[in-house]
Amino acid sequence: GAKFNNVFVQLGYVTVGRQDDLTDGDVLYGDEGFTGFNAAFGDTSYNGITVLADNLGGGFYAGAGVYGSGAVENASVLYRDVDTGSQESHALIEGIVGIAKQSWGSADLSGGYLADSQYKDSYFVKATAEFLITSELSARLTAAYVNLDSYAAGATTGKDVSKDWETVSAAVKYQATPDLDVYAGGVYAFQEGDDGYALQIGADYMLAKGLTLTAEVNYTDKFKSFGTDSSYSTANNGAQQDVFGIVRLSREW
Repeated sequence: GAKFNNVFVQLGYVTVGRQDDLTDGDVLYGDEGFTGFNAAFGDTSYNGITVLADNLGGGFYAGAGVYGSGAVENASVLYRDVDTGSQESHALIEGIVGIAKQSWGSADLSGGYLADSQYKDSYFVKATAEFLITSELSARLTAAYVNLDSYAAGATTGKDVSKDWETVSAAVKYQATPDLDVYAGGVYAFQEGDDGYALQIGADYMLAKGLTLTAEVNYTDKFKSFGTDSSYSTANNGAQQDVFGIVRLSREW
Protein backbone atom coordinates (compact mmCIF):
# COMPACT_ATOMS: atom_id res chain seq x y z
CA GLY A 1 0.00 0.00 0.00
CA ALA A 2 0.91 3.66 -0.20
CA LYS A 3 2.64 5.48 2.64
CA PHE A 4 2.53 9.24 3.07
CA ASN A 5 5.09 11.00 5.25
CA ASN A 6 3.08 14.22 5.42
CA VAL A 7 -0.65 14.89 5.02
CA PHE A 8 -1.78 18.42 5.82
CA VAL A 9 -4.10 21.30 4.95
CA GLN A 10 -2.64 24.76 4.40
CA LEU A 11 -4.64 27.97 4.47
CA GLY A 12 -2.72 31.22 4.35
CA TYR A 13 -0.22 31.31 7.19
CA VAL A 14 -1.64 28.21 8.91
CA THR A 15 -0.74 24.55 8.27
CA VAL A 16 -2.63 21.77 10.10
CA GLY A 17 -1.99 18.03 9.93
CA ARG A 18 0.94 15.65 9.75
CA GLN A 19 3.99 17.68 8.78
CA ASP A 20 7.68 18.33 9.30
CA ASP A 21 8.29 20.47 12.35
CA LEU A 22 9.01 24.17 11.86
CA THR A 23 12.72 24.02 12.68
CA ASP A 24 13.46 20.76 10.81
CA GLY A 25 16.01 22.46 8.55
CA ASP A 26 18.93 20.40 7.33
CA VAL A 27 22.35 21.60 8.40
CA LEU A 28 24.00 19.93 5.38
CA TYR A 29 22.97 19.92 1.71
CA GLY A 30 22.58 16.17 1.24
CA ASP A 31 19.72 13.74 1.64
CA GLU A 32 20.98 12.90 5.15
CA GLY A 33 20.56 16.32 6.70
CA PHE A 34 21.82 15.69 10.28
CA THR A 35 19.31 18.16 11.68
CA GLY A 36 20.45 19.55 15.01
CA PHE A 37 17.52 18.59 17.28
CA ASN A 38 16.57 15.46 15.37
CA ALA A 39 20.06 14.08 15.82
CA ALA A 40 18.67 13.34 19.27
CA PHE A 41 14.96 12.89 18.68
CA GLY A 42 14.96 10.85 15.48
CA ASP A 43 13.78 11.53 11.93
CA THR A 44 10.30 12.79 12.68
CA SER A 45 7.07 14.16 11.34
CA TYR A 46 4.27 15.23 13.62
CA ASN A 47 0.58 15.90 13.97
CA GLY A 48 0.34 19.57 14.76
CA ILE A 49 -0.29 23.14 13.73
CA THR A 50 2.19 25.66 12.32
CA VAL A 51 1.71 29.39 11.83
CA LEU A 52 4.34 30.97 9.56
CA ALA A 53 4.19 34.59 8.44
CA ASP A 54 6.65 34.86 5.56
CA ASN A 55 5.93 38.37 4.25
CA LEU A 56 6.72 40.71 7.12
CA GLY A 57 8.66 43.03 4.82
CA GLY A 58 12.31 43.26 3.91
CA GLY A 59 12.56 39.47 3.68
CA PHE A 60 11.78 38.95 7.38
CA TYR A 61 9.59 36.09 8.56
CA ALA A 62 8.50 34.52 11.86
CA GLY A 63 6.60 31.45 12.91
CA ALA A 64 5.58 29.11 15.71
CA GLY A 65 4.38 25.53 15.88
CA VAL A 66 2.84 23.14 18.38
CA TYR A 67 3.12 19.40 17.71
CA GLY A 68 1.96 16.21 19.41
CA SER A 69 3.15 12.61 19.47
CA GLY A 70 0.46 11.04 17.31
CA ALA A 71 2.56 10.66 14.15
CA VAL A 72 6.14 10.37 15.27
CA GLU A 73 8.24 8.43 12.75
CA ASN A 74 11.22 6.38 13.93
CA ALA A 75 10.92 7.78 17.43
CA SER A 76 14.13 7.60 19.40
CA VAL A 77 14.66 6.52 23.00
CA LEU A 78 13.43 9.90 24.21
CA TYR A 79 9.86 8.96 23.34
CA ARG A 80 9.87 5.51 24.93
CA ASP A 81 8.67 4.52 28.38
CA VAL A 82 11.39 2.99 30.56
CA ASP A 83 9.31 -0.02 31.59
CA THR A 84 7.15 -0.76 28.54
CA GLY A 85 9.15 0.67 25.65
CA SER A 86 5.96 2.28 24.33
CA GLN A 87 5.79 5.77 22.87
CA GLU A 88 4.65 8.45 25.27
CA SER A 89 2.57 11.56 24.76
CA HIS A 90 4.48 14.79 24.48
CA ALA A 91 4.16 18.35 23.30
CA LEU A 92 6.83 20.02 21.17
CA ILE A 93 6.67 23.82 20.95
CA GLU A 94 8.92 25.58 18.41
CA GLY A 95 9.57 29.06 17.11
CA ILE A 96 11.66 30.68 14.40
CA VAL A 97 12.58 34.18 13.18
CA GLY A 98 14.66 34.88 10.12
CA ILE A 99 15.44 36.85 7.00
CA ALA A 100 15.46 35.42 3.47
CA LYS A 101 15.85 36.39 -0.19
CA GLN A 102 18.76 38.73 0.43
CA SER A 103 21.56 39.37 -2.07
CA TRP A 104 23.99 37.77 0.40
CA GLY A 105 21.73 34.84 1.37
CA SER A 106 19.55 34.16 4.42
CA ALA A 107 19.70 33.55 8.19
CA ASP A 108 17.45 32.36 11.00
CA LEU A 109 17.33 31.72 14.73
CA SER A 110 15.11 28.89 15.97
CA GLY A 111 14.36 27.01 19.15
CA GLY A 112 12.16 24.34 20.63
CA TYR A 113 10.91 22.99 23.94
CA LEU A 114 9.75 19.41 24.52
CA ALA A 115 7.60 18.34 27.48
CA ASP A 116 6.26 14.80 27.73
CA SER A 117 4.17 12.73 30.12
CA GLN A 118 7.16 11.68 32.24
CA TYR A 119 8.45 15.26 32.75
CA LYS A 120 11.42 14.72 30.48
CA ASP A 121 11.73 18.37 29.55
CA SER A 122 14.30 19.28 26.90
CA TYR A 123 15.06 22.27 24.72
CA PHE A 124 17.35 23.52 21.97
CA VAL A 125 18.40 26.72 20.18
CA LYS A 126 19.90 26.82 16.70
CA ALA A 127 21.31 29.54 14.43
CA THR A 128 21.65 29.02 10.67
CA ALA A 129 23.18 31.21 7.96
CA GLU A 130 23.21 30.59 4.22
CA PHE A 131 25.66 32.60 2.10
CA LEU A 132 25.51 33.09 -1.68
CA ILE A 133 29.20 33.44 -2.44
CA THR A 134 28.78 33.41 -6.22
CA SER A 135 25.94 32.47 -8.55
CA GLU A 136 27.27 28.87 -8.52
CA LEU A 137 28.70 28.56 -4.99
CA SER A 138 26.81 28.66 -1.68
CA ALA A 139 27.77 27.87 1.91
CA ARG A 140 25.77 26.99 5.02
CA LEU A 141 26.88 27.44 8.64
CA THR A 142 25.01 26.38 11.78
CA ALA A 143 25.53 26.34 15.53
CA ALA A 144 23.21 24.71 18.09
CA TYR A 145 22.88 23.97 21.77
CA VAL A 146 20.79 20.99 22.91
CA ASN A 147 19.76 20.34 26.52
CA LEU A 148 18.22 16.94 27.20
CA ASP A 149 16.61 16.18 30.55
CA SER A 150 18.70 13.72 32.55
CA TYR A 151 15.88 11.18 32.91
CA ALA A 152 15.23 11.26 29.17
CA ALA A 153 18.86 10.74 28.29
CA GLY A 154 19.02 7.62 30.45
CA ALA A 155 15.60 6.31 29.51
CA THR A 156 16.69 2.83 28.50
CA THR A 157 18.21 2.16 31.91
CA GLY A 158 16.54 4.74 34.17
CA LYS A 159 19.97 6.20 34.90
CA ASP A 160 20.31 9.86 35.76
CA VAL A 161 22.47 10.67 32.75
CA SER A 162 22.35 14.28 31.56
CA LYS A 163 23.00 15.00 27.88
CA ASP A 164 23.77 18.59 26.99
CA TRP A 165 25.84 19.24 23.92
CA GLU A 166 26.76 21.78 21.27
CA THR A 167 27.03 21.28 17.51
CA VAL A 168 28.63 23.31 14.75
CA SER A 169 28.51 22.54 11.04
CA ALA A 170 29.68 23.85 7.69
CA ALA A 171 28.73 22.82 4.17
CA VAL A 172 29.29 24.03 0.61
CA LYS A 173 27.42 23.38 -2.64
CA TYR A 174 28.72 24.10 -6.14
CA GLN A 175 26.79 24.08 -9.40
CA ALA A 176 29.44 22.60 -11.67
CA THR A 177 27.15 22.59 -14.73
CA PRO A 178 23.50 23.54 -15.28
CA ASP A 179 22.64 19.88 -14.60
CA LEU A 180 25.18 18.94 -11.89
CA ASP A 181 25.41 20.08 -8.26
CA VAL A 182 28.15 18.76 -5.97
CA TYR A 183 28.21 19.27 -2.21
CA ALA A 184 30.27 18.48 0.88
CA GLY A 185 30.07 19.25 4.57
CA GLY A 186 30.57 18.17 8.14
CA VAL A 187 29.01 18.34 11.61
CA TYR A 188 30.92 18.36 14.90
CA ALA A 189 29.13 17.64 18.21
CA PHE A 190 30.81 17.99 21.59
CA GLN A 191 30.14 17.88 25.29
CA GLU A 192 32.30 17.61 28.38
CA GLY A 193 34.61 14.63 27.91
CA ASP A 194 33.23 13.45 24.57
CA ASP A 195 32.80 14.45 20.95
CA GLY A 196 31.66 13.06 17.60
CA TYR A 197 31.44 14.14 14.00
CA ALA A 198 29.85 13.39 10.64
CA LEU A 199 31.20 14.01 7.12
CA GLN A 200 29.30 14.07 3.85
CA ILE A 201 29.99 14.29 0.11
CA GLY A 202 27.53 13.87 -2.75
CA ALA A 203 26.14 15.03 -6.07
CA ASP A 204 22.77 15.65 -7.77
CA TYR A 205 22.58 15.18 -11.53
CA MET A 206 19.49 16.20 -13.48
CA LEU A 207 18.98 13.53 -16.14
CA ALA A 208 15.94 15.32 -17.56
CA LYS A 209 13.56 18.03 -16.40
CA GLY A 210 12.17 16.84 -13.06
CA LEU A 211 14.29 13.66 -13.03
CA THR A 212 17.31 13.73 -10.69
CA LEU A 213 19.93 11.13 -9.81
CA THR A 214 21.49 11.51 -6.34
CA ALA A 215 24.66 9.79 -5.11
CA GLU A 216 25.93 10.42 -1.57
CA VAL A 217 28.34 9.00 0.99
CA ASN A 218 28.29 9.77 4.74
CA TYR A 219 30.78 8.90 7.48
CA THR A 220 30.08 9.23 11.20
CA ASP A 221 32.33 8.77 14.21
CA LYS A 222 30.50 8.46 17.56
CA PHE A 223 27.94 10.95 16.20
CA LYS A 224 24.93 8.66 16.70
CA SER A 225 25.61 8.24 20.41
CA PHE A 226 24.82 11.90 21.15
CA GLY A 227 21.46 12.31 22.81
CA THR A 228 20.98 8.62 23.64
CA ASP A 229 22.07 6.28 26.37
CA SER A 230 25.13 4.34 25.25
CA SER A 231 23.41 0.97 25.67
CA TYR A 232 20.59 2.08 23.36
CA SER A 233 23.12 3.35 20.82
CA THR A 234 24.93 0.02 20.76
CA ALA A 235 21.71 -1.98 20.50
CA ASN A 236 20.60 0.13 17.55
CA ASN A 237 23.77 -0.06 15.47
CA GLY A 238 25.15 3.14 16.96
CA ALA A 239 28.69 1.97 16.25
CA GLN A 240 31.77 4.08 16.90
CA GLN A 241 32.27 4.51 13.15
CA ASP A 242 29.71 4.12 10.39
CA VAL A 243 29.79 4.57 6.60
CA PHE A 244 26.58 4.62 4.58
CA GLY A 245 25.57 5.80 1.14
CA ILE A 246 22.54 6.78 -0.90
CA VAL A 247 21.79 6.25 -4.58
CA ARG A 248 18.36 7.58 -5.51
CA LEU A 249 16.39 8.42 -8.62
CA SER A 250 13.67 10.98 -7.90
CA ARG A 251 10.92 12.40 -10.08
CA GLU A 252 9.12 15.71 -9.59
CA TRP A 253 5.98 16.80 -11.43
